[in-house]
Amino acid sequence: MKWPETWVDIGSTSGVNQRWINLECARLVSNGGGIVMTAFTHVNLRAADLDATRIWYEKYTPLAVQGQIQVGEIGEVLWLQEPNEETGIVFIGVEESSPVLEGAFAHVGIAFSERSEVDNVAALAQADGCLEREPVDAGPAGYLCVATDPDGNLVEFSVGQELSDFRNYISENT
Repeated sequence: MKWPETWVDIGSTSGVNQRWINLECARLVSNGGGIVMTAFTHVNLRAADLDATRIWYEKYTPLAVQGQIQVGEIGEVLWLQEPNEETGIVFIGVEESSPVLEGAFAHVGIAFSERSEVDNVAALAQADGCLEREPVDAGPAGYLCVATDPDGNLVEFSVGQELSDFRNYISENT
């Protein structure tokens, strides 16, 4: 297997389960056919108006600007995440944008600790005209509402969405 020069083979004599490491980011290493990941860092979405996007996410979520910079040919980039957290949302400024997350209820999920927080976001989104789905008890998906960001991406706000409950629900219903 030939990888770009920034990727270096770091093991396996059989040639079947090659283990590679990217020297530029040194983040992913194949481990016996699987991937070991240091951290899930971000999801990248497009935004036609980074200022409107920043204002919307700061209003509706606990995410805060970690940086807004010009990145070479990519263009202007806005990084939002909770302070002291590993994962964020990165927006790349584009001239025109349409929802990146389309079909089959593709969305970004934001978790809260209290139902009242979901209700507060729903009331705010209703007043701003961006509430897509009113709060509802959705079984293992918890109590949730859905709003649209300035580029039409769906953002789910939930509480009580426990992965173990969801796994149990799937195993019982498949």
